[in-house]
Amino acid sequence: MIHSDPIAVITVGGKKGEFATSAAFTTWCKDFFELQMIFTVEPIFVDSSGSSHQFRAMQQVARRIHREWNRFHGFVVHVPDQDFLLQADLLAFMLGTVGKPVIVMAASATAGEQNESGDYTPSALRASLLNAAQAATSEFGGVALLSSEHVVPVVLSVNSDAGIVQSATKQYIGRVDFGVQIANPSFPRIDTKPVVNTAIGEAVPVIDIDTLNHSSSSSFGGAEGIIVTSSDPLPLSVTSSLPQDVPVLLVSRNGIHAYDHGQLASIDQLTPCAAQAKFIWVVGQMKSDTPILKEHSLTQWMFHDFTHEILPPML
Repeated sequence: MIHSDPIAVITVGGKKGEFATSAAFTTWCKDFFELQMIFTVEPIFVDSSGSSHQFRAMQQVARRIHREWNRFHGFVVHVPDQDFLLQADLLAFMLGTVGKPVIVMAASATAGEQNESGDYTPSALRASLLNAAQAATSEFGGVALLSSEHVVPVVLSVNSDAGIVQSATKQYIGRVDFGVQIANPSFPRIDTKPVVNTAIGEAVPVIDIDTLNHSSSSSFGGAEGIIVTSSDPLPLSVTSSLPQDVPVLLVSRNGIHAYDHGQLASIDQLTPCAAQAKFIWVVGQMKSDTPILKEHSLTQWMFHDFTHEILPPML
């Protein structure tokens, strides 16, 4: 055994995941000879099948990390390929500041073999997991992504490309080169248990502009917030089609805007994935019993930097 410090390998499984059951994932990990030979791992299965909420599984992941914090040196989180970056950003908001490595990975986020249908092969998943596990045994803290070339911190500002810092900025934690070489010591490890806040918007549909144009205001009854996406620029006149009593996030080619109670604000300091994750998270905070968040509007909180702010725990 090269690495004796235990790490947790969490997979989001179920009908849409790589593994349908906990038993299937546990067996796969036990049969993964290279993983067992190099690392001390404990497989943890989070079932996403029983919930209609798209991000309920990420709440379960955050809560499990919090519960198991003292048992493991680091954590690997394997998520479905769909909305990979959005899930990583949302997990980062829920976990807040963490002092152990939490490595988010998906097979398609790394270079790997593909079959004739374009799907990534099991060898790609195994290679990704080995790199992620090595990163999780390292001495740094924070939520990070495993890309094809680097281990990079989850960065939520526009100084990154789609949520991943480019290597030219020299902000990566490590590089993938016959294993993971940790190179940047600027993300210190702290064993203190994090304050986790997993309140998120329960009813925040994501719709495209065409769906919005063909919907009436009554179509959004019960929605706590709405995310409208478009691959084209959105005219300002789009606000006439938006409900006035529900906060809306507009994500399009001409930028990101928040619309709340008739007020339109540009949110140009966030990446599209980070803006959607923060919107879903802030909507959840606004309806919670967090007094600090009730003092301002949602658009004001979309501008607020939560990086170093500890909010009351809400598991």
